[in-house]
This record gives sequence, C-alpha cells and structure tokens, in this order.
Amino acid sequence: IGSSDAESTAFWESDDGRELAQQAFSIKKIKKFFCNRPPRGAPDLDGWRCREIIAFMFKNDDTELHELIRTELILPYIYGDFHPDHLEEKAGGLLFAFYKANGVDTRPLCCGSAFRRCAAALLVAHLKCAAHKYFTTTIPNFVQCAGGLPDGASRCAFLLQMLFEREEVQEAVGAQVWPRAICQLDARNAYNEDDRSAAMDALCGIASKPYDDGRVQPGDAIVPTFKDVQPFFSYFKSMHSTASMLRFEDEHGAPHHLKGTTGGQQGDPAEGLKFAASVHPTWSRLYTHSPSTTGVAFMDDAFAEDELPSLLRFMRDSMHAFDQDHKLTMQASKCKIHVKGVDRDTAHALILQCIDADASLECLRPVLERKENPA
Repeated sequence: IGSSDAESTAFWESDDGRELAQQAFSIKKIKKFFCNRPPRGAPDLDGWRCREIIAFMFKNDDTELHELIRTELILPYIYGDFHPDHLEEKAGGLLFAFYKANGVDTRPLCCGSAFRRCAAALLVAHLKCAAHKYFTTTIPNFVQCAGGLPDGASRCAFLLQMLFEREEVQEAVGAQVWPRAICQLDARNAYNEDDRSAAMDALCGIASKPYDDGRVQPGDAIVPTFKDVQPFFSYFKSMHSTASMLRFEDEHGAPHHLKGTTGGQQGDPAEGLKFAASVHPTWSRLYTHSPSTTGVAFMDDAFAEDELPSLLRFMRDSMHAFDQDHKLTMQASKCKIHVKGVDRDTAHALILQCIDADASLECLRPVLERKENPA
C-alpha cells in the first residue's frame, strides 16, 4: 500500500479494502462508540454531542440513516476523501487550555468533529493488538507501552520498577568502577511540536528526509516498519497535511483562529498511536547504537537504564536525535537521573566527573543544577 492518493483510493475500492472497512467500521461498532461516550460531553464545532444526539439516532431501526452516517460522515475521514478547500476545517476543532497538575502550565486540548473522533477511535481499536506487538517486540532492549492494548501506564510502571530493582552490577572501566543508573527523558511539548514529516515517514515506511545523521537517506525504508497501520495512512495524511483551523476563546470571551502546523491534537483518539509510531524508529536507532542500554516508555515519558557513563552518552545522543529528526527539544534541566547504590552527593560528583572528562556531554550540565537535587 503506497502513500499516494491514487494508491490509497485503489486499496479502499478493492475487495480487501471494502472488507477491512466493513470489519473495522461496521454500524454495530459505530453505534457502540457513540452510546458509550460519557454523558454531557462537550459538543463539537457543529454542535454534535456524541451521546445525547448522535447515539439517539442509532436507537431505531432506520438502517438507511445509519448507513448514511457511516458512509458520508465517518468513512470519509478514513479515506481522506475531502475537498482540499475543506481540509483545514475537517482537521481542526475547538481548542481549550487546561491547567497541568502544577496549576501553572497549560496544555492545549482539541475537541474535533464527533465523527472524526469515532473514525479515529475505531481505527485504533482495530489496530490495538498489532500495535501492541509492534511496540513491544521490534526493539530488543526497549518497550513502548502506549499505542496498543489498554492500561499501558500500569505495564510501564511495572517495567520501570524492574529497572529500578535490577541488580546493581558494577563494571570496571580501567581503574574506575561505575554504578548503574536510570534516567527519565523529557521532551518539551512533544505532542504538539513533533515534526509531521517524521510521523508521516514512520507511518508509510519510507524516508522523505535524512535521519540518524545521514545514515538514513530519502527513499530508504524506515526500520522498524509498522505495516498494519499503512492501510489507514490516508486518515493521517489528510488530517496532518494541512494547517488545521483551531478556534479558541480566551478568558475575555474574544475568539481567535489559530493554525495547527506541527504535531497533532490532544483529543484525537489516534494521536497517541501516531506519536508512538513516529518516535519508535528513532528509539530503534538509538538503542541499536547503545545495545547495553535498556529502556521503557509510555508515550513521550521515556526511561533508560545502563552504567553511568554509557547512560549519559545515551542521553546526549537522544537529545541530538530528537532535535535533528523530530524538531523536539529534550530539556536537560527537566531530565532526572537516579544513580543506584550511592547518596546524592556522590551521584553529583560522579556525573560531574563524566561531564568534565567528555566535552560532548556538556549539554547535560543543566541536570546538575536542577532544584538542588542533581540526581
């Protein structure tokens, strides 16, 4: 399945495409989606409420109406079947600003079309088993717990606990004995700033630009490739190939029209899958270059474990790779390092020793200045 519109159209018009559309987006599944939405959910831009309005239309035997909703309002999102002049509206929605847990920072949440959310949710439900296998088995020393089966956060917490409890094996490097350590990597505003071209390349399986400092060139295959998502490339292409129209009302009631040109939308049920798929090849290259490092992630929250010097080099390489390949900034000042088996002062001294001995680790010095708790 190619990434061109003609190839996508040909697939969905084939017997395999029609069978997939009927299997993944049946009227029964569409009805279940709308009937199971939380009550009093926010209406979309056109005023549609999933449970109070749309679900009500499925509580009768009007199969003709049900099929019209399916074919005219939901499947066009899967096929990417929109006039180009309408795409920015179809890809947009109502934007809200929500406070984060600290009560200071905010995150943007988007309420897109109710029919788009249905299409995306059913797409993700269809791919959940294949996604789980892809994210947990394609990199020998790394597991992505999001994008597949439910409750990935609990699985990530369990694996992270295993990394913390991993035996504190000390390895000699010359006369120096280094403890093992674990780090948390933080990318700033990852969902909203991820480079869309990197995401599209990961989804279609072909590079459109250089990656990995030129080791991957345009036209090369993206490894690993998530083949099961490729029939649905038309959805992601249509929703992310345009500057989406986002409508926002500030605290004074003044309306604003904003254009979404990077990343995706928190509120799109398929965004978690898309983001995890976007960064998975990058994690694969990083962990291939550092085979002694073991890691686990849930979406953009990533953790890695190794002996201290190797772990610091892995952090350096991760910051560089995500900046170059995804245009994402990993803030060293927000990254955390736990050095096993030593106190805070000793951990600070060991990290400082590594940075002073290797000029390429200078980008990690802000780690030592974080809230008087460098480790």
